[in-house]
Amino acid sequence: MQRTQIYLTEEQIGRLDALAEERGATRSDVIRGIVDEALAAPAPARTFYEALREIGPLELKDFEEARAQMWGSWEKRMARTGASLSAPRKRRK
Repeated sequence: MQRTQIYLTEEQIGRLDALAEERGATRSDVIRGIVDEALAAPAPARTFYEALREIGPLELKDFEEARAQMWGSWEKRMARTGASLSAPRKRRK
């Protein structure tokens, strides 16, 4: 086992001591149990925006270029097929 030190507030110490007394364990045992539980828990799923933040800030021009590429090709496909975004699609019978 390796020793480590952390700073805790008086409230945290009080709550840890109360939990240790309730469980009949030492403060260290309670802390190790809490750390084990936290490490065993699955990581929360990231949202789309959290994933974007990890990539880094996007420049507005980069966003506009990507949007233009996507919608430009979409608009060309729509024009080739004669489809419209506003008109409902006709079903073949």
